[in-house]
Amino acid sequence: MDSYQMLAIAVGVSAFIVLSLLVLHIGLRRQLQKLQARSANMEAEIRQLREQLTATDLATLEVNALFDEVNHPEDTSPYAKAIQLVNQGYGADAVAAQCGISRGEADLIISLYKSNAG
Repeated sequence: MDSYQMLAIAVGVSAFIVLSLLVLHIGLRRQLQKLQARSANMEAEIRQLREQLTATDLATLEVNALFDEVNHPEDTSPYAKAIQLVNQGYGADAVAAQCGISRGEADLIISLYKSNAG
């Protein structure tokens, strides 16, 4: 084999290697783009789940606070006491006076809780 043939073979092999690396590079770039898109979607889902979890935690805290107010009347807010009085049959004037709330608040509590009690 003469030097021109060897050079032609070397150029051919080099071209094949370069083309193979180029194809590999393009394939890897496409995979990277897909993975980056999936990662961005997953990050958005994680943010959304964190927001939902935070909202759920806050709602749980509120429910627990209301539950504590109902189960521990000595530590209740004026509104929890008003609900108890409404459930016992007191009118708006009595509820407002005993709980230190306005007549409008007492009327609202009566309208909300009288229908639930009876």
